[in-house]
Amino acid sequence: MIEEVIARQLQLPLRHVQGAVRLLREGATVPFISRYRKEATGSMDEVQVGAVKEALERLTALESRRATVLETIGGQGRLTDAVSVTFPSECYRDAMQERITGLTVVLTLADGTRNHYPIWLIPPIDIRITREGIEKDGRMVAFVSAEEKADGAAIVVPSAEGQLPAEYCTDFWCYPMFRSISESMGKPVPVGTMGLSIDTASPLLKRFAQEDYTTPAWYAILQTAHVQRLPADVHPAVQMIDNTERCARLGILYQQDGVWHLTARLWEKPDDPAVRALAWSLWEALK
Repeated sequence: MIEEVIARQLQLPLRHVQGAVRLLREGATVPFISRYRKEATGSMDEVQVGAVKEALERLTALESRRATVLETIGGQGRLTDAVSVTFPSECYRDAMQERITGLTVVLTLADGTRNHYPIWLIPPIDIRITREGIEKDGRMVAFVSAEEKADGAAIVVPSAEGQLPAEYCTDFWCYPMFRSISESMGKPVPVGTMGLSIDTASPLLKRFAQEDYTTPAWYAILQTAHVQRLPADVHPAVQMIDNTERCARLGILYQQDGVWHLTARLWEKPDDPAVRALAWSLWEALK
C-alpha cells in the first residue's frame, strides 16, 4: 500500500519505488542508493530518492498512528466480531502533504450501519511562540499591536477591548428567540455567533487544517481569540459567522491595508499542537 501511494503521488514506476523503499528500510542512505543501486531504482537521482524517503517517513508515521487508534479502541474492549474499523485510502494521499492532515476512521457494524470520525494529525513542529512572535530556524515573524508599524515579517494582533469573544453555537440561527429566553430568565445574553467560515485557498493556511468550516483543530486557537468587527470591503481568510439579526462581518484572520491581522493570542497556548501548526503555517507564508 505505502509503495503504491508513493509511486502514484511522485509519478514514479512502482517497481523502482519498491526497490528504493526496500533499500531505505535496510538502512541505506540516499546518496548511496542514488549512486550505487541504480539497478534497483531505475537510476533515480538523489532528489527522487530523497522524495521517496520523505514520503516513506510520513506514511510510516501515519501507519503508526493508525495502529495506535486500533489498539486504543481494542484496549477498551469495543472491537468485536460485529464491529470493524477501516481507514479510507485518501488518508494516505493526504499524508503526503506537508501540513496538518485529516484521518477518517470508519466504524462499521455487522448490520451495515456506518459512521465516520475525523481525526486531525499534526506533525511535530520545531517552533517557538512568544509574545514577541513566531520563531523558527532563526527567523522571526513578529506580533505587533495595531498602533505599531508592521515592517517586514509581522502580524498585527488587535486589541480585544470592546470586541466579542470567539465563541459560537450553531443554534443561534434564531438569535432573537435565544436572546429573549436568556433575558426572561435573567441569564447572560449569548454571544450569538455560529462558527467559522474559512477560505482554504489562503496562503496563510496552506499547512493548516483544510476545511472551510470549524473543526477540532481550531478549538484551542479560538480559546485565545476574539472576533474583530470589520468594514464591508475586508474579506477575512477566517471569519466568524454572525447571526442574521446583527449580521456583522467578524474577522479572526484577515488582511487590512496590506497587513495581515490575527485576533488569536497564540502565545497563550504555545505548546498546543494545533496552535503550533497554525503558527508554522503563518510563519511559512510571512517569513
